[in-house]
Amino acid sequence: DNELIFVLRDTQHIRTQFELVESNGLLALKSLSNGRYLSSENGNRNARANRTAIGAWERFDWTR
Repeated sequence: DNELIFVLRDTQHIRTQFELVESNGLLALKSLSNGRYLSSENGNRNARANRTAIGAWERFDWTR
């Protein structure tokens, strides 16, 4: 499954800014707001930056 991440904001805000971190050939997104990693919650919930470490649910594949 190829899921997309959408940020629902009209203006740029620190809560919607992330640092890209390479992890085992994939990318993790580290929040500039709280320093935590974005997690997909196994694709069953809205993604949230609430993880202190990079695990399986915090790694993403980058496609163009």
